[in-house]
Amino acid sequence: MIKVNIHPIERVVRGVAGVAVLSLVAWGPKSLWGLLGLLPLATALTGWCPLYSLLGIATCPRKIGAWRSRRRRSTSRGASADDSARSCLGITVWL
Repeated sequence: MIKVNIHPIERVVRGVAGVAVLSLVAWGPKSLWGLLGLLPLATALTGWCPLYSLLGIATCPRKIGAWRSRRRRSTSRGASADDSARSCLGITVWL
């Protein structure tokens, strides 16, 4: 399963930029370089950036409510209270 590592606002920006660059294939200079627009469009649709994964970057906001409920459950099991969660668009990744 792919972990979401892109903030929702960043996904929108990547999607718009991808469509704009991709439109260069049909309009403007009509160059195949416009196919590079598929990269930001694909990362916007999946929410996962392979470069971010390699560098260990995640721009998703932390979901505080999920973190608090997870913290309560984890401390009752004897785990540390430092457990946290990352969530983007309702997909929660426990760290």
